[in-house]
Amino acid sequence: MRPERLSDLIGSVYDCVLEPQEWTRTLPLISAFGESAASSIVVQGRLDNSGSKVFEHGERQSFLRLYFEKLAASQMPAMKRVAFDHLGEVATMTMLAGEREPLNSDFYLKWVRPLGFVDVIGVMVLKSGKRVAWFSVARSDIQARFEESDLRQIESLSPHICRALLISDALDLQSIVATRLAETVDNLSTGIVLTEDLGRITYMNGAAEAILKDGNALKSRDGRLVATRTHSRDALSRALEASVAGKAPSASGQYAVPLPDEEGSGLIASVLPLEWRDGRNPLV
Repeated sequence: MRPERLSDLIGSVYDCVLEPQEWTRTLPLISAFGESAASSIVVQGRLDNSGSKVFEHGERQSFLRLYFEKLAASQMPAMKRVAFDHLGEVATMTMLAGEREPLNSDFYLKWVRPLGFVDVIGVMVLKSGKRVAWFSVARSDIQARFEESDLRQIESLSPHICRALLISDALDLQSIVATRLAETVDNLSTGIVLTEDLGRITYMNGAAEAILKDGNALKSRDGRLVATRTHSRDALSRALEASVAGKAPSASGQYAVPLPDEEGSGLIASVLPLEWRDGRNPLV
């Protein structure tokens, strides 16, 4: 294996972090790297099927996929699970089936031979609170079984697969958190508006939309947040401008801007920066 070929393959693995579907392009490269007939990534949810994914190259691998799914559900005998119990640890079929006559073992007869494979290498590549994942390469019955040099070759690649899946899992969890936060903010009864330069609106929740639609105290003009009453308009504009610059009263950390309506009531707008100029949030 030329060093540049391994380097290119590692690059393809990290391409899968933001685009998981890239595994369908990368797995054939991994199969060629391991001189194997097939390869797969099986991601399984710990508690349910949310986030479960399967990426495969080569022959149909339903039996191996079922094996990994049973593994995730802890439905395999303990002695068969130990080889896959440590993140990044490469396991051969001999390790999974036992030293004595592995070709006569239940693992081989039930999970490997039905697919026309003669040997398999597997690695646990993700073990997070939400998901667990395995990577495997397999050789067909017309190929030689894996040797020590093949094992070392897969070991040189597996840390990068582990890292790529870990980053991808973390990004996915952040996306879930962000989505839930957005849903929470949107359901608040308090109106929340995010603005940029000159009061340009970049986000508002449902309550804020209702306030602007009513237009008695606040409204949107050319996509900018403005006060309806003229004498409040300058105060709000100054508060928004200062907040964009990262400035706020040191005591309160926010500007309180009265926004009366024509009926004599109205609102009080709390205007504050998302980023403070000195990096210190006075509200904390």
